[in-house]
Amino acid sequence: MLWLVRHGLYGFDEVALENNVILYHWRDLPDLSGYDTKEKLKNLFVKTFPDDGSRSISMWYGQMWSFIKRIKIGELVILTRERSSRVAVGKVVSEYRYDNKIPNGPWHCRSIEWIHRDVPRSKLPADIRQTLSAQLTVCKIDRNLAEQRLLRALESDVAPRVEESITVDAEFEVRIDPEMGAIDRITQFIGENFRGHGFEEFVAEVLKAKGFAVNVTRPGPDGGIDILAGKGDLGFDSPYLAVQVKSSDYPVGADIITKLNRDLPNFGAEKGLVVAWGGFVDRESIARRKEFFRIRLWNDTDLVRELLANYDSISTEWKNRIPLKRVWALVERNEPLTPSTDS
Repeated sequence: MLWLVRHGLYGFDEVALENNVILYHWRDLPDLSGYDTKEKLKNLFVKTFPDDGSRSISMWYGQMWSFIKRIKIGELVILTRERSSRVAVGKVVSEYRYDNKIPNGPWHCRSIEWIHRDVPRSKLPADIRQTLSAQLTVCKIDRNLAEQRLLRALESDVAPRVEESITVDAEFEVRIDPEMGAIDRITQFIGENFRGHGFEEFVAEVLKAKGFAVNVTRPGPDGGIDILAGKGDLGFDSPYLAVQVKSSDYPVGADIITKLNRDLPNFGAEKGLVVAWGGFVDRESIARRKEFFRIRLWNDTDLVRELLANYDSISTEWKNRIPLKRVWALVERNEPLTPSTDS
């Protein structure tokens, strides 16, 4: 069996990875170990959240029931990583527990043995990848041997192309988040079509749209710098940027940032930008370093969001190469805006 778990926009995915767990942060709820029937859990939610509608209550307690009871030891979990278009895959190795020892707790937890902590979504079968946009915190991905196909895809160097029919958890009315689905598709398209020097040109175009004049290094040795950028029509205005670009799917380490910081004076640059499509091995630790006021980091998600934010200023040539259009969609909220009243 294969499960999808989303930890939302609060950075809880990093807590989960650091502590080898999947988790819920409902501080309004007590230890749920003694809730052995779904009806008991429902009554607890109704009592705890008396002002919320029955539809929301049904969705919340149903997903929590899945978390504490339906997910079995030995089953696989895909954890979405909200700050990048990547996922982690792990195996459940414990029953539910209420944990006060993990920082910022208490947490509702299941222990996980992580198999892969940093997987590009492009490596997942297309149907499984599509379910990552489901507007549920916990849901089952069922049928068509989803678990076995996921494991085969992770072992292969070739991104799967064949789309197969799949069933997402029949217990819930599953809606697909249109924004997440669109960003995932745009990210996949860029990853498939722009590599190497073409990726550098794409990053340069985004910087142009942000008001920079740019100079892109020709293919070949670049002295550690791929793009030089400055504000103003001629690029003579501050800030002066030196940009290092990595189009690989694999995350880069702190050594890249250290080298860029050392190279800035050689190019007359004041600030540095590292654009790594595969992300960063330890982004949070890097961000806390002394380089904070000199270096910025963009992963794939950051770059795509910069593209979307500045798309009106993108050149016609690049709009033809990456054709996008705006679509209005109604926001469907199946989860509370915050996980609890005191978090």
